[in-house]
Amino acid sequence: MRAKACTTCRQWKARCDAAPGVSGGCSRCRSLKQPCVFDASFKRTSKNKCLQQMSTEIQQLRQALLDSTKNTSPSTSSPVSATPSNSNQVPPMDDESPFSTGWQSGLSGLTASGVTPDHVDLQNSATGLQQPTPLSARASPQEILQLQPPLQSATLSDTSSNPIISAADDALSPPTWQRPSWQRPLFVAGDQQPGLTQPSPMNRRLSTASTPYRILGDVGLTRGQVDEQFRTYFAYYHQYLPFKMDSTSPEDIYSKCPLLFWVIIAVASTRKTRARLAPMIKTMVGETMYSRVRFVEAVQAILILCVWPFTTSSLNEDPSHLYSGVAAQMSHQLGLHCHTQNHTHLALSHEQLARTAEVKLTTWMAAFLMNQMQANFLGVPPSVTVDYNLLSNFSHPSIDPTLSKMCRIFHLLTQSALDISGYTPTPSTPLDPNSRLEMVITYGAEFSTLQVQHLDPMNDTLKITFLFARVQLWSFALAEDIPLSQKQIDVVKQAERDACDLIELCYSLNLSISPTYIRRAMCYCAFVLAKILRAQQATQCEVLEDNIEKVRQALMTTSDSRGDIMHKACELLQDIPYFEDKRLSPPITSRMGQSVLYDLMRIGAENTVLGLQMDTRARTQDLSFDLDGFDWNMMGM
Repeated sequence: MRAKACTTCRQWKARCDAAPGVSGGCSRCRSLKQPCVFDASFKRTSKNKCLQQMSTEIQQLRQALLDSTKNTSPSTSSPVSATPSNSNQVPPMDDESPFSTGWQSGLSGLTASGVTPDHVDLQNSATGLQQPTPLSARASPQEILQLQPPLQSATLSDTSSNPIISAADDALSPPTWQRPSWQRPLFVAGDQQPGLTQPSPMNRRLSTASTPYRILGDVGLTRGQVDEQFRTYFAYYHQYLPFKMDSTSPEDIYSKCPLLFWVIIAVASTRKTRARLAPMIKTMVGETMYSRVRFVEAVQAILILCVWPFTTSSLNEDPSHLYSGVAAQMSHQLGLHCHTQNHTHLALSHEQLARTAEVKLTTWMAAFLMNQMQANFLGVPPSVTVDYNLLSNFSHPSIDPTLSKMCRIFHLLTQSALDISGYTPTPSTPLDPNSRLEMVITYGAEFSTLQVQHLDPMNDTLKITFLFARVQLWSFALAEDIPLSQKQIDVVKQAERDACDLIELCYSLNLSISPTYIRRAMCYCAFVLAKILRAQQATQCEVLEDNIEKVRQALMTTSDSRGDIMHKACELLQDIPYFEDKRLSPPITSRMGQSVLYDLMRIGAENTVLGLQMDTRARTQDLSFDLDGFDWNMMGM
């Protein structure tokens, strides 16, 4: 009885289209260029048996390769060269090789496609698949090894002429395969020391990725962490102090100024990492201050620390004002205030002489801004004087609009504070109360003119800065010696509105990445509202109390611990509207626009630690405290 299908189609479990009486056989046999045989006694070989036969042959070939390599390897173990070679070479069948981990699935795919045990050595050709060679007709493993060149590379080139590579290997790898760079080097048999196991490819890849790229003290960062921190800084932080830089590459910045590199890392890191980096960075700042060679990048690093200082427990510990003065003096020494000139007499390096005028100018403007800002936060005169050249640079096209507008705001605020205080910030100002109130109203009109001519439109950062400057101006009208009048009431109402608007703006921001000056502005406005509540001049007491509570809730989320200065401010805000002014010391009026804040801190200190100590000492002696004799450290903040 004649079979209905040829042996090839029966082995592949495929439909045979051979027609009786037609020469050449079925289309499948014609494409394979083999005779189409019909055998009724043919029995199909199972897939499991095919796999077993091919597995046995592969194991024999692998063992023969290892034995041959062991006999020809030198006495001293060395990694096998990974240089590509034109000779037909085979990657070793070790545990990391893709041939050892995926060969079973590849063979399954072959048998599922109809490849028989006797038809596993198929080769690609231009016309199709060539005549298969039965396994029984192949050379033995020993004969094959005699034809094979020594193993010298981990690169697999063209396998079409290599008698070792079977169809199963061809299915498991592309014609050209090269070991990935993260895999361990190949070692011949006998290289591995007894008791040591080679790492897997995944472990090697993880260990390479976790290798520290930059280390400072006990903090080590991988290359991926460094890139991510720099991306975060320039995406979310740099906009608050947008000076221009020669390069934003971590490698370039680290090579020029490691201090700037680690400051950027600290600002963009978590609180825990920032606290670990703080001691080392402070040491680097001290070394920079005493260094003979100065760089623009060092000035930029110190300016960033003014905007994002490390956690402190009191105002006296905050070095931001000191840093702003250092940055301004270093800028003068580098000639940044004359950005079009190169001061060769300072023996600057060639790299410094090649600084662009834009980098110099924007860095100098940032130094001026930080000096004005930090001076106003402490209520002291700034150390940088203003000249015509500086004022004309406010309109320079290379300066970021945010930076230019903030410089204008703080310049006007500083000018108003000095004029109202009579340029002598002492407890007794030369201006009488009525003159001070008139000056406040006059400068209020100046701020309105500035807004129309130079500030509009404003983003949220500029709005907060502008409102903070005006609230600080209005605070001069909250002094106790200002007589009650309609003008004074109008100024207090304006201060109330501006403070509430600023708190509402800040409350909608992510304060965890906002600069410190935004949090301090928010805190200052809360103290101004507390001052208005204490003076019983508020028209809506409940609204002011709600805004103070908003400030407390927002600032508590940014506090690291109970010893943090922001945490102390929140605790003081909770009780300061209701504390009694014991007047154990005279009111503080020497801090210009910040006198409101410092006087409320005095009241809080007198009602807590300082009050208990003074009450005990007052029983034995009559105490009179003036400003010079006041212990500022006892105020707790």
